[in-house]
Amino acid sequence: MYQEIRATALTGQNVVVDSLTHLGDNVDCLSSLSELKDLNVMFVLVYCPWKNLVERIEQRNKSADKKNRRELDWALSNFAHYFDASAHHHPHAIDAIQGDYVKEVVAVYAHPQYKKRGLKIMNETKKASLQLFKTGGTQYIYPRLAYDLIINTKEYNPTQAATIVLDFFHSYNPTKKFTQIKQLSCHVLAQAQTAPVQKNKSLVVMRPITPSFAKARQSRL
Repeated sequence: MYQEIRATALTGQNVVVDSLTHLGDNVDCLSSLSELKDLNVMFVLVYCPWKNLVERIEQRNKSADKKNRRELDWALSNFAHYFDASAHHHPHAIDAIQGDYVKEVVAVYAHPQYKKRGLKIMNETKKASLQLFKTGGTQYIYPRLAYDLIINTKEYNPTQAATIVLDFFHSYNPTKKFTQIKQLSCHVLAQAQTAPVQKNKSLVVMRPITPSFAKARQSRL
């Protein structure tokens, strides 16, 4: 897939990629993304707070249509992979949560009765979540990877988020190499910017991402 993305970008077209950095089972998507290392690549994180992630999946899984359900275990496992947390305020913190709340949630959903509803948390994910949020007080959350832009889905609706991403993409001037994505330096956009479109750029939108955001983003391309 990334070879095709590279080929398309080299024709002078702007390319938007909705991609995961972690699929589980030791699948490293960053290795695949290395196909784009000599292009101008902008990395975007569409961030859903831990509490909102749980609440959205709870609501979504009330549907009788199992195809629309999402596994809570998978979502929280990925969250533990994407983010780190500290009891002390971190310079790159993008959110905060109470550790006691996390402990209560994972304790409840560790019970087998939630399996049919797609809400059961496996022991491995429970351990990872408790390891991430080690204490019961305030925990400051920050991303493990570096992003050029972070969108908090709690603050913006899908259309607003898509507008911010694309406006920033149009004005983006890459200043760091692709290999620096593993460094923790984030740019959080507070206000949309506009500028002439530049060619030969690839925009990589990192999950978690909502289907409604993806639809809104496509409508703007």
